[in-house]
Order: sequence, then structure tokens, then C-alpha cells
Amino acid sequence: MGRLAAQAVVLATRLPATAWAAALLLGFPALLVGFMSLESGRLTTATVSFAIAALAVTALAVQLTAQISHARKAAVAREAAEKAVEAEQMRADDQLGAQISNTAGNPKAILALCPHRVPEAIRLQRTEQAAWVVRGCGYLRTEKEVTYRGRSAGGSVRVAPGVTLRTGRSRGQREENEYLKQVDHGTVVLTDRHLYFLGDDKERFRVRLDKLVTAEAMADGFRFQRDGSRARPEGFLSRDARLLAIVLHVLSVQQLEAEAPPTATPKVHREDWLDALAAGEADLPEGD
Repeated sequence: MGRLAAQAVVLATRLPATAWAAALLLGFPALLVGFMSLESGRLTTATVSFAIAALAVTALAVQLTAQISHARKAAVAREAAEKAVEAEQMRADDQLGAQISNTAGNPKAILALCPHRVPEAIRLQRTEQAAWVVRGCGYLRTEKEVTYRGRSAGGSVRVAPGVTLRTGRSRGQREENEYLKQVDHGTVVLTDRHLYFLGDDKERFRVRLDKLVTAEAMADGFRFQRDGSRARPEGFLSRDARLLAIVLHVLSVQQLEAEAPPTATPKVHREDWLDALAAGEADLPEGD
């Protein structure tokens, strides 16, 4: 109810000046004439004057109601349009993610799907290959907020002549809260070996992929954490940054497959082959 009243006040300030002028020019004089007529005993004139004032107020209320209805419809339409755009972006991300997955972890093939290129300020190693670039994303870092609950400033109370009881100041119970805070804005480059960030302000770093203990997509970005006892969650804030998780997963799978030892071919003993040949389960080798 309070929200509706606040909305009505805001919309009332947006009504045309002619509506307020008509209400004031008709309603206020008619109301004044009505009260004066009541004092002089002219009931008919008072009734007509109050009716005119009520009509002016009613007309103003009708316009205000129309404004509220129009604002509600516009808000619903705007929300539906935003949801449609978000759904279309999700479908586009899913299609792009499927194309990335079909590259078999080839960094060059993945980078060909990316609309951006590696900035010249980022120097890759000689055999390092870029896979994905995200521009215009915020860099998030874990910040700590310390608060004290039950803090007391202390004071003094006189309990008797010449006797004052003083209480000490207490800082209260210490509470620590951690949260992700945007500290810079820049470009992210993911390669087959490292995760780079080139900030517009001062943040610049490079993290080896094998030093990432967690890496996951968020609703509006990408979050990761480095290896180390003092490491805290970090992240990148951007819709395009969500694809970093898909690219990183594809690169990791390809690297694991490349590092897997080859499957050894089992040896067949001559005695086992002769037994299989006698049972008709093996064939003679074809001659030249």
C-alpha cells in the first residue's frame, strides 16, 4: 500500500500543468463558494459548488489513475523485453559453448570463435597459444569488512556523594565479513597455460592454470581461486566472462587426454593362439 502511494505521488508530479490548473481553477473556487453558501444558508448554491469541486477532483483522480495504469503496463512490457533479451543471450551463449566444445580443445580453433584479439600489451610465451579474450570486464577481489557488535562507549554514574562508578569502554564482539568488490576494469586473456588480466588502472597479473584450485561460471561472470593458504576468491564481472569456464574446461580435458599414457596392446602367447585356432576362434595370417 505504501509503495502504491509513493508511486501515485511520483506520477502526480508528472501530470500536465493544464490538469492541475483546471483542478485548481474549478475545484478550489467552487469549494470556497460552497462553504460560504453554507454559512449564509444557501443550500442549493452550496450543493452545486461542492458538486463542481468534486467533479474537478474526480477528473484529476481519473488522470492520475490513467498515469498509474500506463506506468504499470510500461514496466511489465519493459520486464518482458529484458527477459526476452536475456533468453536470447542465453541461447547464443549455449550455441557458442557447443561450438567451443566441438573444437577438441584446439586453442587456435577456439580463438577463431572469439570476437576479440589479444592486446599487444600482453606478451605470451614462445609456445603459448591464446584461446579466449574478454574485454571490458570488472576484476573482483575479496575484501574483508570488520564490524563490532554490542559496542559500548562507557560512562560514569554517581552512586553517592563523592563516589562515582565508572564503566570502561567495550569494543564489542568482533565480526568479519568477506565479499567480492570490483577494484579494476580491463581485459582477460585465457591461454593454454595461463590466465592473464590487464587492468585499466593498476591491476596486472598472470596465473598458471595448474595453480587454479577452483574455477566456475557465475550468473554474471567468472569466479576462481588460486592455490595457497592465503588465497581468496577472485572473479571477473561480465556476461562474456561466463564462457571462460567452458573454454577452461575444454582446454583441461584436451590437456588430460594429451598427458594420458598410451594404452598398451596386450600380448598374445603362441600357445593361446594355437588353442584359439583349433577352436575356430582365430584366423591364419594372410600370406603375401
